[in-house]
Amino acid sequence: MEPETPSPSPVPPLVPIYTVGYNGHTHNSLVELLRAFGVQRVVDVRRFPSSSANPPFSKETLSKALPERGICYQSMAHELGGYADYMESPSFARALRNLTVLSQRLGPMALMCSEPQPQGCHRQLLCDALQVSGWRVLHLTGRGRESRAHALSPGAVLSDQGRLQYPRRSVPTPPSMQRLMQLVGSQGEPVSPREENRDPGGDKPEPGSASSSRLGVTKASQKAKTGPRQRMIDGYLVRKF
Repeated sequence: MEPETPSPSPVPPLVPIYTVGYNGHTHNSLVELLRAFGVQRVVDVRRFPSSSANPPFSKETLSKALPERGICYQSMAHELGGYADYMESPSFARALRNLTVLSQRLGPMALMCSEPQPQGCHRQLLCDALQVSGWRVLHLTGRGRESRAHALSPGAVLSDQGRLQYPRRSVPTPPSMQRLMQLVGSQGEPVSPREENRDPGGDKPEPGSASSSRLGVTKASQKAKTGPRQRMIDGYLVRKF
């Protein structure tokens, strides 16, 4: 069965969808930035929102701190926390439609992850899909009234069927993934268990948890079967979420 493709909004959206990364922010500076653009809702798209590395920005803390400051908080970790392979699934198409409906009904919202810049974060891919669907997307990358219009990822291709596709090597590689690749090294040495548990979304699941086993990286030169749940990114086999 062909995967669903997010369909354009029936009515051209008047309100843009924003994105923001919380690294470098305090609660107050983040809220000040969001208010400057009239953002009323934060949608947390981190795959693992319960951050042990940055407790003030964990799901548990933000779900209380943001509403106290007049901004709604919502986590869509399971619906929007994957990479390019997941974007080809019907589940992603449904989640994206739900997101755009929320924006039309409830006003300006911001997709939030940890990385300050969208490049190298899966927000870049989410915004590719939104832009192709007819939405205007703006990235909030500074502490002032600074925003930047989204630009499609280099190498992104729109198929004849209207599907957004990413040929090999065109998918942005998050900094945390780059660190994993450096640890593997040119000889294909194994990654240490502690580093292997790092998540591309900027948060780290607890070692030994079910979530920590969802990410696997191996050198392409190693003998490994490339099953349907794997893809090549920058010469590495990366299991999708």
